[in-house]
Amino acid sequence: MAKSTALVNDFSKSCVLKFLLTEGEKFVIIWFAILDQSAEYSLVTTLIGLVCRFIFAPIEEACFLKFSASKNPALDQLVQWLAGVMGIASCAWVFSILNG
Repeated sequence: MAKSTALVNDFSKSCVLKFLLTEGEKFVIIWFAILDQSAEYSLVTTLIGLVCRFIFAPIEEACFLKFSASKNPALDQLVQWLAGVMGIASCAWVFSILNG
């Protein structure tokens, strides 16, 4: 019983620490910033998160296909081609946003 209690305490501490490290910036912004600044910060972090998802989702999908594919050479070539196309498309999309 004592071992289980110690494990639960350790897990609880790590959960609280993870929560503070992931959500702590929001608490600091709420406590020390003006409402307009916190709204701006929230908007920017949300939009940057979307951009990162658009950029890394195709790369993640291509890597998943590559590493989970069987040893079929035709499938490997298809995966490489898809990864190249998705990489070029995501880079072109980011550059068009940055320049436009």
